[in-house]
Amino acid sequence: MTTPPGWHPDPGHTGPGPAPERWWDGSAWTAHTRFPAGLPPQVTPPPERPSRGPLVAAVIAAAVVVTALVAGTLLLLGEPGGAGDRARPGSGTGADKNPGGDPTDDGTPDGTPEDSEDAPPDGGGPGTAVDRANGISVPVPEGWSQARTDTGIWLSSGSYPCPGDPSLGCVRGGVSVRPADPGAGTDPGAVAEADIARNAEESYDAKAYGGVTGHEVVSSGEVTVAGQRGHRIRWRIDNRLEPDAYVESVVFPAPDGGGRLLVMRLGFDIHADAPVPAEMDRVVAGVRAADGPGMEV
Repeated sequence: MTTPPGWHPDPGHTGPGPAPERWWDGSAWTAHTRFPAGLPPQVTPPPERPSRGPLVAAVIAAAVVVTALVAGTLLLLGEPGGAGDRARPGSGTGADKNPGGDPTDDGTPDGTPEDSEDAPPDGGGPGTAVDRANGISVPVPEGWSQARTDTGIWLSSGSYPCPGDPSLGCVRGGVSVRPADPGAGTDPGAVAEADIARNAEESYDAKAYGGVTGHEVVSSGEVTVAGQRGHRIRWRIDNRLEPDAYVESVVFPAPDGGGRLLVMRLGFDIHADAPVPAEMDRVVAGVRAADGPGMEV
């Protein structure tokens, strides 16, 4: 059976005050309403308040975007062996496939100044990131940003959408410093040999660049960093998605004499907008010992 036509309490009433009556035509509610007998004429249902849902949703969405950007940035550098370890150089088309940096006869890349006059003074200075946790200062290339991490420091050029996933931020050049894994050993050469492949795969991972498809050893040999004898290895890697890149792992004892090994990872796109490989040499040559507790970036 169906309800006969007539006035009935409005089933859609949600505001304060008495509910008005709405006309039921026997099959559906109509737009006609009235107030029950006995109510004063001035009593009317209050207008509904506008929903705050879209505003809240917009605020939440903005917070999610900011969180994603921060997370993306932190992913550029994290613990050794994790996805956050990326130097995160990025995409490009029409890249110069070999913009310098060929090894010399002694296996050292061209332009490697062991003792550069332009290197920052001990303890830091303008254009220098001081990593007191690891006891070193590192020169910061012009226009780069610098940040601290849980285990060291992170330097990078400007960010842009990654070729494999535009929602991720890649950079044309990045440098990170952190302690070597405790179980990696004490030989800088062996640790560098073990790290370079991880450096390539994590700095230019499959999600951002389609994965590394091949590499060429550009240079490998001893190097002095912050007065310590270490080892550096540079690869030129081919990525499934352009650009290709240079990656370098530099391993050297911490200058505090505690016996720890430090790992410096560098990754530069091969692209017109990327820093030239000689910038890697200047960064490594400019590392100095820095004393004192804590960290300054």
